[in-house]
Amino acid sequence: MRDDKVVERKPASVARTERRRILFRLAFICHPLFAIGHSLRLQMAPIIDCHIHMYPPEVFANPIAWGIARREPWWTECVAPANRATIQGWADIPRLLADMDRSGIERCVMLGWYWERQLTCDEQNSWSIEWVR
Repeated sequence: MRDDKVVERKPASVARTERRRILFRLAFICHPLFAIGHSLRLQMAPIIDCHIHMYPPEVFANPIAWGIARREPWWTECVAPANRATIQGWADIPRLLADMDRSGIERCVMLGWYWERQLTCDEQNSWSIEWVR
């Protein structure tokens, strides 16, 4: 009969660090200069979230009313669907920055939306300009 042992899984960050150490040791054996450059690159590489959508609090306070008022039915259906729960997360700028800091994300790329009306597109552009300032 086999003894089943409980195996504790290490957190992903610990596992990544251990893999980096192993790779560094292997690389050092193969070529010392490669190992030094590779190690520095791994430690200094920034994490960039390359796809986020941001909306001000007045939008996520009531996205259905906001979308209807601007005659944006496609957006309204995507972020507040009638038949299912939304997958859209909402955050203001302080929360975004706190979440980025907690996750080790150095930068993010804010994307616009496929608005049906030019006025809504202009409104989103003004939000982005203000946030980047």
